[in-house]
Amino acid sequence: MRQAMFVLCLFAVIFLSYAMAEEPVPSVSPTPEATVSGEPTPEPTPTPKPPLQPGEKADGLALKLNGPFHFKVVEGEIIDPVNIDFRFDVTGENKELKLNTNPYAVFKVEAIDEDKHEALKVKDPLPTDGTEFTLTLTEGSYFGARLKALDKYFDFSAGGRFWVRASYTLGEKTATSDWAPVDIYSRTVVRIETREGGFVVLMRDDKAPMTCANFVKLASNGFYEHLIFHRIESRPGFKLIQGGCPHGDGSGDAGYKIDFETNDLKHEAGSIAMGLSPGDKNSAGSQFYICVEAVPSLDNQYCVFGKVIEGMETIKRIGAVAIGDSPTRPRVPVEMSKVTVEYWK
Repeated sequence: MRQAMFVLCLFAVIFLSYAMAEEPVPSVSPTPEATVSGEPTPEPTPTPKPPLQPGEKADGLALKLNGPFHFKVVEGEIIDPVNIDFRFDVTGENKELKLNTNPYAVFKVEAIDEDKHEALKVKDPLPTDGTEFTLTLTEGSYFGARLKALDKYFDFSAGGRFWVRASYTLGEKTATSDWAPVDIYSRTVVRIETREGGFVVLMRDDKAPMTCANFVKLASNGFYEHLIFHRIESRPGFKLIQGGCPHGDGSGDAGYKIDFETNDLKHEAGSIAMGLSPGDKNSAGSQFYICVEAVPSLDNQYCVFGKVIEGMETIKRIGAVAIGDSPTRPRVPVEMSKVTVEYWK
């Protein structure tokens, strides 16, 4: 009897295994490999991006554009002419250059739109007038000048990032500059990276131009990198994080003070404002704070000069770090590991 039962069980197992092998059930719906017509779906062809080749010397003559360059747009108009500084550097034997008081008469200038990945056409003919002159550069010397009002000849009105290069022919060879970035922007932002994540602050230079210029200058020069948020306030109605002190304890500044700017910006969640010494409105330097939540009690007492437009969750995480022995000092302070300035259209 036991042997008969064993044989029956064995037969059942073999039968089930065979049936499952004949009709497998997929756990995931397969991805279709063809269209209705039966032809494979073609991969989209990416738009080719123009190669930004490095510059080339002409027998020891190097042409350089002193970028990057930034030009602000307000209501569709570029505030300042798009002037591009350049210089010749010489290594080796002396170079005799045939130049012109109008650089466009002897330079070839090119511009590329980074978004569209295409060269900009010259909208007005580049001027060819001017006075010719000869310049001899000795080894180790240089000559600098400027390509003026590039926006008159190339259409930068769409805004964004463009790339510009220039070239100059010396005998049978051509000195070509590296491509230099040209930002035609309406917004300046500062991106800050931390262990808790990153965030982006929009500069309101329409409301606090001097304060924004100071903050952007410090950010551009690397002043804020590796400084910490030394103060965390988490009281009801008063939640903010503060940083920018070179000493890491709230006692330091950038070595100078800037004047107070008055505006109508409020202390909303994400607002950034300059810290001040008690009783002295003209004491802002490098320290700043960011509101984790709205703090209306500070309105009109401190200069708000921007707002977090990306990464507010990072601000909240920094505001929730554990506090150490001091009521506002974090046990393990959050460092600003990388601080960069960006120009957005």
